[in-house]
Amino acid sequence: MPDGSAFCGKCGTRLAAPAGAGGRPTAGPTPSKAAVPNAAPSRPAAPPAAAKAPALAVAAAVLAAAAVVLSLLPWLEVDPVVSAASGYAGGLASLLGAGDGSFSFDESYAVWALPSFAGAFGDYASLYGALGGEGAGAASALVGGAAWGCLLLWLAGVVLLALGAVRIARSGRRGALVAGAVAMAVCAAVFCGLSGLLDGIASATAFPLMCLAASVAAAVCALAAKRG
Repeated sequence: MPDGSAFCGKCGTRLAAPAGAGGRPTAGPTPSKAAVPNAAPSRPAAPPAAAKAPALAVAAAVLAAAAVVLSLLPWLEVDPVVSAASGYAGGLASLLGAGDGSFSFDESYAVWALPSFAGAFGDYASLYGALGGEGAGAASALVGGAAWGCLLLWLAGVVLLALGAVRIARSGRRGALVAGAVAMAVCAAVFCGLSGLLDGIASATAFPLMCLAASVAAAVCALAAKRG
């Protein structure tokens, strides 16, 4: 019987399909599956809106550092005539029995030295009251309260701005910087009010306003970076 015959040559019986390896019928060719079309290439993601956030964060940190530096410079400048004349006031106060206070004014004062200025101002107010002047106690209390308020706000502002500048540059956290900027801005505003009470005695330099501007700009940059 020739190979590949489907029927027996003698009896005509249909033969089984030839077995493949292992005795199993050989499987026919498997129809190839339709090729799955490749997925469309993903479009490149659009740059996020926060792409400018790092630049704004760095700007906020730089402005915060500038505000701290400006806060260390002299904010109050005593009138040269008042500063020179204050050296003789102690002798006059002793003659009048007004106490042994420090009546000498420095030429200028930074924020942390404002209580020293307020102390000398209070000594002059006491001397003025001893000479029969009115309102000396209220003026002394107002200047002293403003000076100490500026000092406390300045301390909080410096610590928070320094901490906030490091945090926003390293991890993007902005809370401390914004809080420090607000404290420093309020400090500058209170100081401007204080300097307005000292007309003829002392005047504000340009540094408080520069510090105020730097603090506000730092807070704006930090908040803009947060929104981005």
